[in-house]
Amino acid sequence: MQKVKNDTPMFHPPQQPERRSGGSMMWAILLIGVGVVWLLVQIGLLTGANLAVLARIWPLILIAAGVNLLVARDNPGISRIIAIATLVIVLALMVVGPAIGLAPNVARHTAEYTTEIDGAESARISIDGGFGPLTVTALTDSTALFTADTAYVGELDYNVSGESTRSISLGFRSENVFNFNFLGVTIPNDNLYTNVALSPEVPFDIHVTGGFGDTTLDLTGLQLSSLTLDGGFGGHEIILPASDTRYSVDISGGFGDARVTALDGAAFTLTLNGGFGQLTLDVPNDAPAHVSVDGGFGDNNIPSDWNRRGDDYYSPTYNEASADDRIDVQISGGFGSVNVR
Repeated sequence: MQKVKNDTPMFHPPQQPERRSGGSMMWAILLIGVGVVWLLVQIGLLTGANLAVLARIWPLILIAAGVNLLVARDNPGISRIIAIATLVIVLALMVVGPAIGLAPNVARHTAEYTTEIDGAESARISIDGGFGPLTVTALTDSTALFTADTAYVGELDYNVSGESTRSISLGFRSENVFNFNFLGVTIPNDNLYTNVALSPEVPFDIHVTGGFGDTTLDLTGLQLSSLTLDGGFGGHEIILPASDTRYSVDISGGFGDARVTALDGAAFTLTLNGGFGQLTLDVPNDAPAHVSVDGGFGDNNIPSDWNRRGDDYYSPTYNEASADDRIDVQISGGFGSVNVR
């Protein structure tokens, strides 16, 4: 019997095309743009004047996002074009903006302060960061307890109180620097700095609130009771001194790489919470050190001769040292690698 060939095609249900969100595509590209801007600032190709332009034209990003929702929500191709065009326009205006008057200037002031020891047996120092790099070092050949030299914008508060325990605060207020209105936000110009020096004759509790700029705390030769550093935008360089007594260091948040160097004879407890950037911890050879890393996103690069127990790392000499001579570091969260050397 001859078989009848069936040429009727089999029915296949139409495949639904995969739908991608144009909104997610746009925000991904703009997020890349944020990273590009941050990188250019870090390597010095963009300055405060360029950032001032960005602060004035940022509503363009909102306008682009609104246009994307109206015409390209389900069309990744158009969404990609809108996002790339927005990024190019914003970067171009940031580059040429200072030359065409989009970066207004803000009045720059300078000030110097000196507080003598005058019987002080200890001191509490509070520095509320402003704009530009901040440095703290030890005084040499001076009878002063505290000196400060700063170039700043906005308003500056300097207060001194107490006798045997002296309290000194240096704070920058920027209400008249950030001009919030429908045109945008005014950001200060460049050439700003704050240099603080402290006496090595008395112990200090130091509290620094980061601002916009690199922070360098070279505490070599100082008597440190405690150090607290809260965030900030910029790199952090911290040198911790040797001490006859153990002290505490607390670092919270911040955007930028941080490097902490412990000098010979330093003994402290360091707590670091969160933050964005690479952390490098330099400890002396044969120092009794312990590093605990809890969570976070990044690699942990620890010397190969250290002992590991879960998330805790111990130097070879840690168990032999007394509790008062040890370096204990607790790192919680954060985005960036941890390097111990």
